[in-house]
Amino acid sequence: MSPEDFIVFAGAALTLVLGWITAAVVLVKSDAKELPRWAKPLKPLLSIFLGQVPRTPKVRCSSRHNEIRLDWTCGRSSVWNEDMYEVQTDTTDERVKQKLGRDFLRSFWGKDKTYTIGQLPANHRLKFRVRAMNQGGKSPWVEVDHRTTSIPEKSGGKETDYSWNQTNEYVEITVEVPKTTTSKTLEIEVKGGRLRAYCRKNGRELIEGKIYGPVRSSGLVDFVWELETVGGSKLLRVELEKTRPAERKTDLWPKALESGLDFDVHLMHWDRAWDNREEWQHVMRSEEGKFSVNNVSLDDYIAS
Repeated sequence: MSPEDFIVFAGAALTLVLGWITAAVVLVKSDAKELPRWAKPLKPLLSIFLGQVPRTPKVRCSSRHNEIRLDWTCGRSSVWNEDMYEVQTDTTDERVKQKLGRDFLRSFWGKDKTYTIGQLPANHRLKFRVRAMNQGGKSPWVEVDHRTTSIPEKSGGKETDYSWNQTNEYVEITVEVPKTTTSKTLEIEVKGGRLRAYCRKNGRELIEGKIYGPVRSSGLVDFVWELETVGGSKLLRVELEKTRPAERKTDLWPKALESGLDFDVHLMHWDRAWDNREEWQHVMRSEEGKFSVNNVSLDDYIAS
C-alpha cells in the first residue's frame, strides 16, 4: 500500500470511528431507549466511557406466611448501560445472624427485577437492601425491612390483647374485660376511623386503635356490641360493618387494626355463601341478642 493509499484509508477509518463516536454521544444525549443495530458492536467498548451511574431502584415488598417477595423498578440511565441488580439480606433475628453472619450477604444477583425468599417461619422479619450496578458505577443502597404474615384462624386471628374474625361484610373484634365490667361502665366509640373501648369502673382502656379499613360509623346504629360470659371469662364483642364488602378472598382484611399483625388472607376461610349477596351474614353469630341504639347495649336499651 502506497503512502497516499494509507493516508486515504486511515482518514476514512478515522472518519468512520469519529462518526460512530459522535453518533454514540448523540444517543446518550438524546436519551434513546434502544441502541440501533450499527451501534451494538461498539457497546462493550464504549460503555466504559459513555455508561452512566445507574438510577436508584424503587422497591416494593409483599409477603405470605412463608415467603417475602421484593419487586423493584429502575429506569435505565443510558442505552450503553447493562444494568444488573444485587439484593443483600440481613435479619434482626440473632439466631439467623449466626448463620448468615453479622453483615448483609448477597442473596441475589442478575437482570431480573424481582426476588423471593421462601421457607420462612410465619411472622418473621428480615431486612434487605437493593442496588443497581453497571459499567458506570453503583446506585445507592435502598434498605427495606418486611416480615412474613401470620397464620390466621378462620377468617381472622389472635393478637396479644384481642382476637378478631370477619365475613366479607362484617368484622368482629373480641376483647377480654374484667369480670366486674357491666354495660353501664363501658364507653365504646367508633369515630374518625378509630375504635375505642374504655371501662369507667377501673379507668382501664380496653382497646384503642385505627381500624384497618373504612367502616360505617354514624354514631347511631352502624356498629353493635355486647358483653358475653364464656367459661370463666367475660368478653366484649364489637361488630363493625365494612363500607366496601369483600367480593373475593383476596379482598378480606389482613388485620382488624392498623397496629396489628398481618395475616395471610390466602389461608383464610371463604364461605361460598358470601358469593351470593342475598345471603351475606354477620360474623360468627346471628342477629339475636345483638342490638345497638346510640351505642347502648341491648341490656341498657331494654332497661330503659
